[in-house]
Amino acid sequence: MFSHVMIGTNDLEKAKSFYDALLGTLGVRPGRVDRHRIFYMTPTGVFSVSKPIDGKPATVERADLSLMGIPLPEGAKKVELEFSSDTYKEGKTITLAALAISILAVLAGLFIPSYPGGSPANAAKAAELRSMERAA
Repeated sequence: MFSHVMIGTNDLEKAKSFYDALLGTLGVRPGRVDRHRIFYMTPTGVFSVSKPIDGKPATVERADLSLMGIPLPEGAKKVELEFSSDTYKEGKTITLAALAISILAVLAGLFIPSYPGGSPANAAKAAELRSMERAA
């Protein structure tokens, strides 16, 4: 699912020592240092540790791209996230309405008589042709 994961650190040497030992238990070779980053390559992806590029200290709330960081008070033991979006609620309402209409259409089809050929006029023509074939 992920091709790479990158986390931040303020101490590259400590991080390398820690992740070399941790990932080594999983059979991952020691990381390769490239200036301010460490890379751990595997056949399924890349894990990397980086000092912040902007020179500011790495903190808990820093995040990259579409990832969201959450600052936590020291000693926090639990995080609860709640998602609320007006666009999502509107989409959910539209989807449920479309589903209800589809179900009603299917149910209506169970109670409306079906005719060979698709309509009563075509059914009458088909019946007339069948009676002519029998007569012949």
